[in-house]
Amino acid sequence: MRTSANPYVLQQVKSTLLNLELKRSELLSKFTPDYRPVQEVEAQIAQAREALAREEKDPVREETTDRDTTHEWIVGELAKARAELTALRARATAVSQIVSTYRSQAGQLSETEITQQDLIRSAKTAEENFLLYTRKQEEARIRDALDRQRIVNVSAAEEATVPALPSSPNRPMNLVLGALLACLASVGLACTVDYLDSSFRTPREVEIFLSTPVLAALPKN
Repeated sequence: MRTSANPYVLQQVKSTLLNLELKRSELLSKFTPDYRPVQEVEAQIAQAREALAREEKDPVREETTDRDTTHEWIVGELAKARAELTALRARATAVSQIVSTYRSQAGQLSETEITQQDLIRSAKTAEENFLLYTRKQEEARIRDALDRQRIVNVSAAEEATVPALPSSPNRPMNLVLGALLACLASVGLACTVDYLDSSFRTPREVEIFLSTPVLAALPKN
């Protein structure tokens, strides 16, 4: 029979301590040291260190009657599996805490959105009240002005009606005036052109202008 220290227990404790330290580093990168999950991990690290110190001081021993490599391999794999399981559990706890934090933040965002909608409705109501107040103020100003001018009652004497025909333009009158103006303009233009033309058109015009009889005239054709 042989008695020897079991190295797998010590390895498992060291693996657990390493995983806890990694978990603490991950939490400290996002939260402050006074955060409750961080303090819980600190307590677990302290317990793991105490267990490691006890194991190094007084290791767990196992007694074997004969060396069995298969048994040793199984024990080693079991210790590794336990260490991995502990690490996975620690990681699952950290992930669960992170998920809880994100859920809390999502709830806060929902509350913020509700508050924003309430503020928008309040602003719209305030705007409507302001417009109503402005209209009432204008009506009060008009009433005060009428009172100062001693105009007590103002009412419509007769309802306005839409005429059957338009008041303007008067198309027949415009056509007559246009034709008359066109005639006057054409006559005036003809007289002006004739007055400004200094050429002689007939022999009679030459005789009148020169006071001399015309001996001969050539036709245009």
